[in-house]
Amino acid sequence: MKVFSVGGFSAWWGDDMPPNILGPEYKGTRTIGGGEEAMVRTSVGLAEHGHDVTLYWCGLPGEWRGVKFRGVRDPLSTAILQEKPDVIIGWSTIIPFQFKSEKTLCLLAQQLNDCWCVGNWDLVDCVVSPSKTHADQLAGWGYKTSDGHVRPWTVVHNGLDPELYGSGGRDGDFTVPPDFVRNKEWDPIDGGTPYVRVPTWKDRPLNVGHWSSPDRGLQHLLKVWPEVIKREPQARLHVFYEIDKWLDSGCWRNLNIYGDRARLMRRESLPQAKADPTIIFHGAVTRTVLAKAQLECRVQCYPLDPFQFVEGFGGAVNQGIAAGCHVLLAPHDAFPSLFDGAVTWLPAEPFAMVRALPDAIIKALHTPPPSGAEAARFKFTWERAAAEMNRAIHRDWDCASAEVS
Repeated sequence: MKVFSVGGFSAWWGDDMPPNILGPEYKGTRTIGGGEEAMVRTSVGLAEHGHDVTLYWCGLPGEWRGVKFRGVRDPLSTAILQEKPDVIIGWSTIIPFQFKSEKTLCLLAQQLNDCWCVGNWDLVDCVVSPSKTHADQLAGWGYKTSDGHVRPWTVVHNGLDPELYGSGGRDGDFTVPPDFVRNKEWDPIDGGTPYVRVPTWKDRPLNVGHWSSPDRGLQHLLKVWPEVIKREPQARLHVFYEIDKWLDSGCWRNLNIYGDRARLMRRESLPQAKADPTIIFHGAVTRTVLAKAQLECRVQCYPLDPFQFVEGFGGAVNQGIAAGCHVLLAPHDAFPSLFDGAVTWLPAEPFAMVRALPDAIIKALHTPPPSGAEAARFKFTWERAAAEMNRAIHRDWDCASAEVS
């Protein structure tokens, strides 16, 4: 089939991203978000399933792993009319569906956690959610046709590249043994080894990691960190996100809880944390660099305190489990249905969670991950996501539609 994917995401990560930004051959320092990664990786997976795939996105044009990338400088309507696709996948957008032909299948791959998509919902054949819990929210978000029906829906989970975390197998041109990862700094002329062993949990330093949006629990982690250091002076907190860019975007001006958290971060939490030598801010890094750092963390702490539904999947958690971290997680949104048994749950109530955090972090630094974590390390991969999306474009929708009363 001819598949035309359209990214509905903003240019938050820039408009000059190369198509190979997620590949091991990429030597830059840029990255993209979880929704954008799902779009690119699933498109590549569909190409590997034999489909003719074009991706229209806010990055640069080109080709990567069998996918043709078209930049937004090409008019969308012209691009769709030129491609004449059998399937259009709108990633958090329904705008491209207005240019469909009569027989074109239109799938809305909704990565966002609310109803931001503007347009004619009667053109949507099926909504693709990253989890069953996310799909359960659709009626409340207003995903309805003009006659009041919720669209048919199905689930295509997000994933990760297991080779980055020691699964073994192919990584670019290399075949990597299990429990090893490719040594990105290896030079065949200078010698050395093309592989490095994944550090076992007990051999890792006392590192704690947070690699998600700052509004998703980082304020709680920064608040309790002085208590953690008082009890465990060798511990180090590693934070991965462009926090200054997030604050510079003006999010702290919002007159809601989201804005309140940004203002607190801007006024108190961040200045104090930047003065603490035991907290290391890495900014945004590539997937390869992030995976290497995750494999050196004993604990991932994700004390999510959502003011609305914000986690339809949880790619950051999926990565922490794959990396073999002891994951501390608050039981909100899609997390319980996806990760139960592989993580240690924090109290759900925010004040109780904050009170429990120091003890939970200290204990997790000296306690291996839960027994169910090993079996869950590579449960959600991009290979699985591609297989699920392949079924979706063949109209194999495993979830029935429901009427709104």
